Amino acid sequence: MLIIYFILIVLFILVLRYKKNNYLAFVVFSIAWVLFAYNYDNADYENYVARFDAVFSSLGGGTQTIAEPGLALVMRWFCFLGVENYEQFKFWIAMISLGLFLFYGIKHVKYVATWAFIYLVCYSTLDVTQFRSFIAFSFVLPCIPLLQQKGLIPKAVYVMVTLFASSIHFSMLFFLVLPLLFIKNTTVKLSLILLAIVIVYTLRGFIINSSYFAKVENYSRSSVLGAIVTSSIIVGNYFMMVFIRWKYKKININHPNKTVAVIASDFEIGRKVALAMLLFIPFVFINSMPLRILRFMSLVEIGYLLNYAAILPKRDSRIILALCFLIGLFMFIWVASPALEGLTQNYILDFFL
Repeated sequence: MLIIYFILIVLFILVLRYKKNNYLAFVVFSIAWVLFAYNYDNADYENYVARFDAVFSSLGGGTQTIAEPGLALVMRWFCFLGVENYEQFKFWIAMISLGLFLFYGIKHVKYVATWAFIYLVCYSTLDVTQFRSFIAFSFVLPCIPLLQQKGLIPKAVYVMVTLFASSIHFSMLFFLVLPLLFIKNTTVKLSLILLAIVIVYTLRGFIINSSYFAKVENYSRSSVLGAIVTSSIIVGNYFMMVFIRWKYKKININHPNKTVAVIASDFEIGRKVALAMLLFIPFVFINSMPLRILRFMSLVEIGYLLNYAAILPKRDSRIILALCFLIGLFMFIWVASPALEGLTQNYILDFFL
């Protein structure tokens, strides 16, 4: 255990010293991959084994199926490529999914090594257990910057990928809120959001009775105290993003330095992500499912905060860095810490524990 702590301390020092280093980010995500690929037991492990076995047996003439069509499709692809068990599937899909995380970080996060470290320590610990939502989000994440691009095609690509991801884990449906927030016409924006609410309300019977969505009932109901704390954090988080944008309003899209201008413009995505979180406040009083989405959205937000840290004076940059670590720490303590026991069930970690 001391060796693991030593490695984390060394990594922490390195990612603060070499924040923009892509190779260091690769090393950090490689460590995360070890946590995923060599984990042999957690709270949901047997369920995933059963899902893969059901898909594998169906290829040989069996009749077993699983509720998530997207996950079944991905598993079938790997079966056709020669994968024969869940261990092998987890090995390769974790590599691809974390590769998508790394691709996004290198392309869109200036302090990519720091972002990777925050993910490793504060987020991956739960993703190892909630493997399905992790796979689904890895498809959505690289498409989020498309929302900032002009035209309908980039946004259509985002919607199609998100719909596919939601067929792997239904929680990704919440990410369909983001495109609505980029509509400039306020009347149209509010009308579409209201229409979405009406559609969900109209189809509530199907959603509740569908075998695909029925698993929502399996998630424990949130305690009132927990929901109040989470809601308060969400509100405070949004006002923090608004304050940061206001405080540094002189850094805008008209800045003569193109890099600074692009970062300042893209920060609007981070602010809209924080705004989208506000829409989930009613849901946190129902069950724990929205916490998955809040985790992923906060990871996106941290990326844009780190971009701002890269263009601010040293003192202000350190404050933003501290905020990023605090956000990650909150998500770890509030959501991910119960999954630590399953994380330690790892063939590689067994040598150090």
